[in-house]
Amino acid sequence: MASSSSQAQKRARLGEAQYKGYNSAGEGQPDAPPPPLHPHQLLSFAPGTSEHDRLARMDSAPLHAIRTIDWPLMGQLGVRERLRQLLPPRWRQLLDVPREQYVELTLEFFSTFRLHRGDLTAATTVEFSLRGILHHMSIS
Repeated sequence: MASSSSQAQKRARLGEAQYKGYNSAGEGQPDAPPPPLHPHQLLSFAPGTSEHDRLARMDSAPLHAIRTIDWPLMGQLGVRERLRQLLPPRWRQLLDVPREQYVELTLEFFSTFRLHRGDLTAATTVEFSLRGILHHMSIS
């Protein structure tokens, strides 16, 4: 559960009326629970779960700046097509993620990441969710 200081920060960010369950037009329920930490459905973890607790701890932590390729600059430098040839489609897709999605995916990954100790070659040693899909992998 979020501390009272983080709840106060959340109220300040959302506006007191929205926090109390009212929207900006004054409509809503005064006794409504506080809004989710993040409005995105992929980050709507049930209260009391480890995922919810991790997300709450990361709520005010700054994320590293997103790293992308400045494609117009690469065009000006004359290396755009060469760079496109060097990077497989999946890497280009990853590097072209918009900032909003980057934040959501990063928070989802770190909220759901689990490392199971023991046999590092087991297919379930590492598990995490991305875009609501649970992924498993080994470390070997």
